[in-house]
Amino acid sequence: DKPVSVSDSTLLFTLEALGKRRYRIAQAAHLSEAARQNILGAAWHVRSSVRAAMINLYEASQTGKLLEQLAALQEENGKIVEQRMSSGMLSPLEATRSRVSLNESRLALASGAKRIADARVQLAQALGLPSPAVEGIALSFDFPENPGMKLSRGDIQRLALRNRPDILAALSEYAASQSALQTELAARYPDIQLGPGFEWDQGSDKWGIAAAMPHPVFDRNQGPVAEARAALEVEAARCTALQAQVIGEIDQALAAYTSGLRELEAARGTLREQERQYDFILTMTRGGEVQRVALLNARQQFDSAALSELGAFTKMQRAMAQVEDAVQQPILPPGASPQGFEANPRKRRW
Repeated sequence: DKPVSVSDSTLLFTLEALGKRRYRIAQAAHLSEAARQNILGAAWHVRSSVRAAMINLYEASQTGKLLEQLAALQEENGKIVEQRMSSGMLSPLEATRSRVSLNESRLALASGAKRIADARVQLAQALGLPSPAVEGIALSFDFPENPGMKLSRGDIQRLALRNRPDILAALSEYAASQSALQTELAARYPDIQLGPGFEWDQGSDKWGIAAAMPHPVFDRNQGPVAEARAALEVEAARCTALQAQVIGEIDQALAAYTSGLRELEAARGTLREQERQYDFILTMTRGGEVQRVALLNARQQFDSAALSELGAFTKMQRAMAQVEDAVQQPILPPGASPQGFEANPRKRRW
């Protein structure tokens, strides 16, 4: 008639103290949000790589067209120089200079063809495709003709610090560490475990349910608390460092953007002057080799200015991309829309 007790049961019911389950759920939610933001950050890096490859391919293809025009002009000019040297109107030194210029033009043209091929390979890599997959595809280069922003530095900094996926991921990881610390702080107080450890009460003729407090009470969970607090401090320092890095990227990008705008304006001013000069010489030309040489030289100067303008234009596009990478979201110029970018390819005069 002794009381019967069984204590080796494998089924336990835990009554957690101080909202430990709520803290664990919050920690999981924060980690899930951090993972989502990291996916968005990876997607932006893919977009950035594709945009950089498109800019490089655009610059290489347009440069190739201009170099073809310059090589053709140089070849025609060389024929005239050879004829004038044969008639004694020019010295052999002038003819040699013309041949050297023609060879340099052909070399630049061959180098331009290699740049186009390399740019297509870069685009294929950015898209995650084999190189032959982008061969023969007609691409639409729809960069804004007049890039510009109406956002101030403060606006851009707010956009970056409130929307960049890596910033939001770091903040979510900090919040997860804070929830982990709250869990460990709550663990200083033991849980109550109920299980089918039982004994027969003869006086009441019923089974009694045993209760247990398996967690040590006296160490107050000091070790895990200190570890969680240190992890929280690490996440706080990482957030601060990342924020400083982003602000530095913004300052660098805006400096490149301002410099690029000035360079583009200067290059376009030079191009307009060369265009007016070419139109004037074209109007004054009445035939003859001398006039033809002057016209060819004016056209070469115009195409050289167009090359400089193209370089400034693509540099400006890279500066815009650098600003967008600092914010990690598109910044459209005034009056532009993503639908317009997709539908209307930009046509340049060269």
